[in-house]
Amino acid sequence: ESRWAIGASNQNGWLLTVDVIHASGLPAFGRGMEHWVKLSLRDDDMSSARTGQQVESFSAQALGPLDHGRQMIQNMGLLPQIMKALDDDPRRIHALWRARVPVGPEAAALEASWPSWSHRNQDQSPCLVDAVWNFTTRLILASPASSALVLNIMRTKGHKSGAGSQVIGHARFELQRLFMEPGWIVDEFLPVMLDDGRRMH
Repeated sequence: ESRWAIGASNQNGWLLTVDVIHASGLPAFGRGMEHWVKLSLRDDDMSSARTGQQVESFSAQALGPLDHGRQMIQNMGLLPQIMKALDDDPRRIHALWRARVPVGPEAAALEASWPSWSHRNQDQSPCLVDAVWNFTTRLILASPASSALVLNIMRTKGHKSGAGSQVIGHARFELQRLFMEPGWIVDEFLPVMLDDGRRMH
């Protein structure tokens, strides 16, 4: 007799699907650096918290909104004259990108006050950068009732396997909310640690 199963037989479990789309409004110091997301399951039942499964996304290079915006419109297959009109108008490129990848109120105010908007190569020195992953992963857990999902945004100057990586953004989500709020979706701006030690949402 042949049989197969995912996990042990006669046991129940939960499959948690996590979509990590992007991180926007990151410190400009990270322009061109590799960024990735580290996900960890924490089990907080009864005794001290224990770290469970850990998953890392692939790394993505952080770029300014104009760099991202230009790449986006290049993939649209627009007519050359339309491309030129957009390329000569950095504010429009910025607006198109921010409609797709928004930032929080503080970051939006900072970008609006950036002095070099009139320069078409403004992204040579952007005030904020974005990293885009569009990454999906799945984690198996015994029960969401006593588990939490911890998300860390990581950054390093070299490859992500090298030394010198640092956490620049952190969030924790109690999975018991999946029971209390069916269809629970996290849609919020998370605090990011700036290079001078300040936190920005």
